[in-house]
Amino acid sequence: MHKKNAQQTVIQPGITKQQKKVIWSIWKKGIGIPDDDVLYALIKQQTGKDHMSDMTQKEAEILIGTLRQKSEGSLQGATAAQMYRIREFVRQWHWSEAGLRKFLLRVTKKDKMLELTPQEARNVLAAMERIRAKNESNKDKAA
Repeated sequence: MHKKNAQQTVIQPGITKQQKKVIWSIWKKGIGIPDDDVLYALIKQQTGKDHMSDMTQKEAEILIGTLRQKSEGSLQGATAAQMYRIREFVRQWHWSEAGLRKFLLRVTKKDKMLELTPQEARNVLAAMERIRAKNESNKDKAA
């Protein structure tokens, strides 16, 4: 008789309504970026999940801690304004998340926006400005 080892799946409790309220409050009031896409990009980078409701309570607590540090300016990462501007370029150019990661990797050797320093974010934005200028120049030549 063979005994099967039953693997037990541990189900993590999902994010609570209170945690969602805290995240949105910090995002809207503390960080002050009007674009929800940047928040969801942060969630995707930090948890690998596309939706806040898919997060566990532990993932939510970690995100809340990160957002609090960002809102207090105690993280040495890219500023919220820099992340917003990068996201605006991504949206205008219809880049995928994979495309953004490749670009970040090429410019900074990092593939996550959360890991960028303010200087690295400036380098990314400068590279994006050069791409925009080149694209506009090519449009002028074609006309």
